[in-house]
Amino acid sequence: MSAEDSRQVSNKKPLVSSCYDLQLDGILLRVGVVPGASKTQVKELAGDTLRIRVAAPPIDGRANLALLQFLARIFGVRKSDVELVSGDKSRAKKVKIYGVEPDQVEQLIGKLIELS
Repeated sequence: MSAEDSRQVSNKKPLVSSCYDLQLDGILLRVGVVPGASKTQVKELAGDTLRIRVAAPPIDGRANLALLQFLARIFGVRKSDVELVSGDKSRAKKVKIYGVEPDQVEQLIGKLIELS
């Protein structure tokens, strides 16, 4: 492999679809949370995890609540359609989002990553 070829391979961005799994009733999103940020926003796609900065502190579940509200707003679903499946006390979380179409997920996450 030439030096030019290796640069092209290393410059590839991770696939958006790597951060979620399709399920019958929605998606399971892998999220890495950075609490206590200046504002809530998508930071980047890191491997198979969507990294999100959350303005709320990690105290009494406030960062988790802010994350779920942010995802509900981004995906255009009710807050009750977004559920924290695992990672209650961890930065690495799995979030279930009900009623989301696969093509909608690719488009929304792709736009969010571009804006970050």
